[in-house]
Amino acid sequence: MIRQFNGMKKMSNINIFLHIFSSLLTTILLIKVLSYVAKKIDLVDKPNPRKKHNGNIPLIGGIALFSSLLINGYFFNLLDNESTILIGAGGGIILLGSIDDKFCVNWRVRLIIQILLAMISIALLDIKVTNIGPSPLRLPSDLDFLSIPITILFIVVLINAFNFIDGIDGLASTLALSSVIGPYIYSENYFSAIDLIFITSLLIVTFYNFSDDPKNKIFLGDAGSNFIGFFIAITLLQKSQPNVHNFFPIQPVEILWIVAIPLLDFYSVILRRWRKKIPITSPDRTHIHHIFIRVGFSNKMAVVIITSVNMALLSIGMVISSYGSHFSILAFISAIFLYNYFMKHAWVMAKYLKS
Repeated sequence: MIRQFNGMKKMSNINIFLHIFSSLLTTILLIKVLSYVAKKIDLVDKPNPRKKHNGNIPLIGGIALFSSLLINGYFFNLLDNESTILIGAGGGIILLGSIDDKFCVNWRVRLIIQILLAMISIALLDIKVTNIGPSPLRLPSDLDFLSIPITILFIVVLINAFNFIDGIDGLASTLALSSVIGPYIYSENYFSAIDLIFITSLLIVTFYNFSDDPKNKIFLGDAGSNFIGFFIAITLLQKSQPNVHNFFPIQPVEILWIVAIPLLDFYSVILRRWRKKIPITSPDRTHIHHIFIRVGFSNKMAVVIITSVNMALLSIGMVISSYGSHFSILAFISAIFLYNYFMKHAWVMAKYLKS
């Protein structure tokens, strides 16, 4: 079922159809036009020893996704104050990522701009994680003065976590789809119109990302993976805010489980590079998806397995969270240790899964 978020009225079936059809058509047209332009201005990803794809692939998936949100949001009159701020700050993320795709921006500059955009979004949208959610334990749950720093950290980490996980075709997009759709499976809430446009547009982008034809294939680019992380971070924070009835559509601690694999892999990679005393921004092929590919799984099978694990962790997290936020946090910390153990023994476990 689909309804508007933040107390808006449920959409009619005809409006649902129009949103889906318009988003689908708009995204396809944008991909065709932007692919042509990208090849003309050399906004493409070229094969090299680390990148094994065929041909020069346009880095326009994120631009098409963002543009579809903007166009359809305007066309269907969905751009209220909150959506306008989200799209505006997201535009900053897209611009930064596109420049990085073309010219390779220094990571410190990228980080500073991401922090600034996160701070602007928090201030204008008045969103922040004020507590971790209810718990039967008589333990403090309010974050007090840590509220804003933790919220900024979450947004910036998720932006970069989706960028890190975007190493094989379709993985970042599919994990993003599971992160947007997943919470609705376990709640009585309906999809918002913006979520519906995002899901439809991202499905089309993912379809072209999976294409084996170099003429049709596109990549998200840093612009796309960063925008996906930003969009999901902001919308999840919005859904964790109490409304006038003091009802949380999702508990703040549940956010960790919704984006579990991107967060776990990000932490694991950062920790591994820190231990090896190499720059944390240095690319390598030791992410979870690279392990599956090197063992012998196909790209699509690796995506299916990793996304399924993410959905399984979401399900587990929702169940654990129902017993209290403190239990959920302890369980997620345990998941971090288990994930690191898996990565240390990845070859053995991946071969076992393959057999």
